[in-house]
Amino acid sequence: MVLVPNPADVPLQGIDLVVPANSWWGVFSIQDISTGEIPLESYQLEGVKLSLVLGDSGWQPGEVLEMDIHYTLDLPPQNDRPGYGPSPFGYTESQTNLVDWYPMVPPYQEGVGWVIHEPWIFGEYLVYPAADFEVSLTLTRSDLIVAASAPTTSMGDTLQYSLQSARNFVFSISPYYSIWKTEKGDVTLYGYHFPVNQVSSQAAFEATDQALVLYQELYGPYDQPSLTMVQADFNHGMEYEGLYFLSKAFFNTYNETEKSYLIAIAVHETAHQWWYGQVANDQALEPWLDEALCTFSELAFYENLYPQSVDWWWNTRVNYYQPTGRIDRSIYGHTE
Repeated sequence: MVLVPNPADVPLQGIDLVVPANSWWGVFSIQDISTGEIPLESYQLEGVKLSLVLGDSGWQPGEVLEMDIHYTLDLPPQNDRPGYGPSPFGYTESQTNLVDWYPMVPPYQEGVGWVIHEPWIFGEYLVYPAADFEVSLTLTRSDLIVAASAPTTSMGDTLQYSLQSARNFVFSISPYYSIWKTEKGDVTLYGYHFPVNQVSSQAAFEATDQALVLYQELYGPYDQPSLTMVQADFNHGMEYEGLYFLSKAFFNTYNETEKSYLIAIAVHETAHQWWYGQVANDQALEPWLDEALCTFSELAFYENLYPQSVDWWWNTRVNYYQPTGRIDRSIYGHTE
């Protein structure tokens, strides 16, 4: 069930949801939708937008819309989406990733409506309002290990999760994970990795630990109960609330020093817990408001903890690309 207070000061005749899973052909299928005491006249799914038309007098200011959406997912092989950049969504032989897997409520802006963008060949296009999540996950195999955006509050075949004021909720599931774990005050830090990468995973986990401490000093408290690093079974990194994926290529090419992409990108993804996690932005139209700040956070990490490697960072992460001009384009203004 999805509970949404009317975000406007006038009656609304409908709501538009975002369904990222419908970017993949044949993956998302609706069985039924109901809207509680507010009549539902019709709905239409086109691309990533699911539009619900409400009947009678509509959705009144101050009224809470109760949506029940019953659907199935036929998960695709990971990155099986021609013409688009890599995504964690889907499965490989080693892991299954449920990211942006449910119909999402986008932000609502007066005079604009529901803020929904189209997927692009690369870059994040979703805009996440903060929401409270109560999630149940039932497992059909006893050997599966689950990494999630929050710690489970129950054990057994059905796992319960609760996460407040979060941008999203994701899972990564595998029978092969080994786990690093430590407590940092009120925060539990996890690292899920494949056993073959024991040395590099420990280095990435420790860098995440260091970054979590530093960024709390620089930006303010981390406001979720846990933070989880997951070794990706793909060559791509991606951030979510309380969890991030780190490319397997970085683990495989780790040189056992801080002068590596494994460390730089681990602390970059950690910074996203502040820059889009706590301070949200429109990732499609203003991508620099999270990505640039996370790249700056890499520099802050090296300046504070590894000053001897600051020159390496500048040469590797900035000068190598020979950047010019203003960083003010949307993701749709980039083609390579």
